[in-house]
Amino acid sequence: MRKATHKTQSLAIASLIATFGLTSASNAAGQSLFESNPNLSPVSALFLLDSDGIAPGNGVSLHWQTASHSARENSENASILLDGESSRARLEWRHQLNGRWSVGAGLSHWWHSGGTLDGFIDDWHATFGLPDGIRDTVEKDQLQFQYDEAGVQRLDFTRSRQGTGDLTLSVQRQLGDSGTWALAGHVKLPTGSLSNLSGSGETDVGLNLLWQPPISESPGWSWRGGVGVVALGNSELDLIDQSRLTWVAHGEVRYRVNRRIELGGRIEGHGAISDSDLDILGSPALWLVTGGEIRLNRQWRLHISVTEDIKVESAPDVTFNLGLHHNF
Repeated sequence: MRKATHKTQSLAIASLIATFGLTSASNAAGQSLFESNPNLSPVSALFLLDSDGIAPGNGVSLHWQTASHSARENSENASILLDGESSRARLEWRHQLNGRWSVGAGLSHWWHSGGTLDGFIDDWHATFGLPDGIRDTVEKDQLQFQYDEAGVQRLDFTRSRQGTGDLTLSVQRQLGDSGTWALAGHVKLPTGSLSNLSGSGETDVGLNLLWQPPISESPGWSWRGGVGVVALGNSELDLIDQSRLTWVAHGEVRYRVNRRIELGGRIEGHGAISDSDLDILGSPALWLVTGGEIRLNRQWRLHISVTEDIKVESAPDVTFNLGLHHNF
């Protein structure tokens, strides 16, 4: 299986390089309002399921995200329980080499625990009449990440863990003269560890096609999107018939209120990561990010948003996102 995985990854890398070689220079493209908001569900987060590219210009970003998990599913020969809280601090660096090429790198640190958000989320659901899922049937603020399939216990976390995650390296090249289209390639290297749920233990490779028109400084609407394919390394989690290739995609709409404030929403998803009988692993995931950004000055931006699962249990119940961006 690993030989097939390595062959798939080699083909993906070769295609990425060949495709970049056919492109030409262009102007700077529009920047995403929702950078680094992937699916933080404990199993999906082990993989490179990123449908975006690199923000234009030179700079660094620091992201803090806290996700509350509340999902349970059973089938004839499998069961999964994801009840707990995960937090991720992620540092990203980006550099624009010229008008067409950009490079970037990102590294995360993970914390998994019982958390403290259950009471707050229960009150939120009660206030707005939202369904509480399995929250009424499990203890508050506990950690239970458990997954069994085909008679094998593949995941069993009941104590808090933390650790540094996988390193991501990225390269992007814009297409044509308008700057509207770009190709972005990502490689995830196994610097994390499955023992603390911070990495898959294998290399993933992704290639995305991005549609990102330049963003006007004047008030008004704008759109962007991306679609791609990811070659998944054979995770040490040993998923049942793990997918070797899967799709990723996003669509984003935003409204610039003035020169300092932007609001918007983003729908994002990815394909199944295995052929499991469980929908959480064997079906596509879909989630929604809503929020906005405040431009503090010419160099600093502050991002605040909330992520919720559109397809129930395919992503965390709720994720709170905070980002601070600095342009050089």
